[in-house]
Amino acid sequence: MTMRGLDDQADRRAADMRKKTTPFATRGSRFAALTATGLAALVLNACAGGDPSASAADWRRSHDDVDRALMRTVNWPGTRVSRVEGDAHGFRTVLKFPGDDSDMGAIALVEPAGTNPCAAVPYLVADTGGYQPDPSTYGATDFASASCTPVGTGAWQLVSYPHQGDPWTGYAERRDGVMLILTTYDDWTDPDFKAIAATMHALDDRQLGSLL
Repeated sequence: MTMRGLDDQADRRAADMRKKTTPFATRGSRFAALTATGLAALVLNACAGGDPSASAADWRRSHDDVDRALMRTVNWPGTRVSRVEGDAHGFRTVLKFPGDDSDMGAIALVEPAGTNPCAAVPYLVADTGGYQPDPSTYGATDFASASCTPVGTGAWQLVSYPHQGDPWTGYAERRDGVMLILTTYDDWTDPDFKAIAATMHALDDRQLGSLL
């Protein structure tokens, strides 16, 4: 083979090598760029979704009719927080016991200090839709009147029959500048309402966000 032929062959090999390596290099660069972009988005999403204070700020904005001073809750032994609610009735923490159905559990309601504790006692709506409960009502919070028995200065024992079956029992206490109402529907629990009421505490943004 002549020198010119060798040179041509070398040129072809070099061109072939460029064809083979360029796509990989391009894909590698594109992959690196996409990976970097994806990681950046993941970090941003994690920061936004993992910040309880941001969640609390969003919740407050969408519930601007709830007085910030009413955003308090209690420590209720043996329960877990299912959700928090707020509207013109005040701030509510819905609590669940292990194994409870959606129409059972407990509620802590915080209202202005001048509230009549017998006027609107919260309870969880029972299943009224047969085998398939109506998601718009099943487990939602509603209100009923209650009988009130004074058990001390600024404290009342509550009993309400919002539907057939066992009653919702509860306790109301005017303390720390608000009216706290505790109610539960569970025939195997006998809570120490007064001790639970003593644990009431205000929620800052981080604490509120952790409950959402």
